Amino acid sequence: MQFKTIAHKLVARICTYCQENHLPDPGQVRTTKLVYLVECEFYGWEKKRLSDLDWIFLHYGPWSPTLSAILKEDFSMPIEEESAGQFRPVHWKQPQFDVPSLRFNVTVEGIVQRTLERFVEMPY
Repeated sequence: MQFKTIAHKLVARICTYCQENHLPDPGQVRTTKLVYLVECEFYGWEKKRLSDLDWIFLHYGPWSPTLSAILKEDFSMPIEEESAGQFRPVHWKQPQFDVPSLRFNVTVEGIVQRTLERFVEMPY
């Protein structure tokens, strides 16, 4: 399977990581934050952007209209609902991905793996 953009591949990688490690399905908020953290880490190592996502910095964190559209339209990912300061987990059927094509080059793969291991289970 070929992915349209790096952002599509990153989202697929995050979903697969959560599934393989028996973690709750990521929703739009968690996925957005993880993609942003991977972008930041990549920029710290390579001094260039990993993707061409357009980030806007809001009170609760970064947001990308492009990534939001990808999550809604291409992945049919629901948004988490907040109640009394707590996000309720989402439950949805993740798309099936071709596993071998989910790997990035060595630098990006190390950054993605390290970021997911450190941040994927942290509270919002």
